[in-house]
Amino acid sequence: MNDNTKITNNFNNSNNLSSSQKAELLKDTIEFFYSKEGRSKSYISRVLNIDRKVLTNKIKEWNLQEAPYKKHLNPSAKKFINKNRQL
Repeated sequence: MNDNTKITNNFNNSNNLSSSQKAELLKDTIEFFYSKEGRSKSYISRVLNIDRKVLTNKIKEWNLQEAPYKKHLNPSAKKFINKNRQL
């Protein structure tokens, strides 16, 4: 069994877990997204496929501090900035 198959099998098995169990398993990832990158709860719940209410409760339970807001640019905005950048 190669590594890709193992990862796929683990992901498929994680679909059987409840959102609360997924949140516990992915605590480090959630902490990184929320406290370090400044990502929103909605973004994190969408990416990790976890119920947003469960995620919010876990963040409160773990007393995670929200990172200072960082503006994440859309690809079109990045393209505009790069196109109009003065050297």
